[in-house]
Amino acid sequence: MISDAGNIEKEINSLASSIKRNMVHPAERRIEEIQLRLCQAERSITFLNRAFLTASIIFATMGTVLYYLASN
Repeated sequence: MISDAGNIEKEINSLASSIKRNMVHPAERRIEEIQLRLCQAERSITFLNRAFLTASIIFATMGTVLYYLASN
């Protein structure tokens, strides 16, 4: 009877490990993948923001220079 209880406990532990491995770990990996994609998207947005800001400064400067050249 004690050995049966030990076997049942082993089976429960095995089942719990199997559930954790098949359910929790893939979910954790999926969350990590989503976090990685969000970080990449954030970097891309930051890069594009800086690129557009730089382009707007360049065009504003060029417009100012052309305005002064045309007025003289």
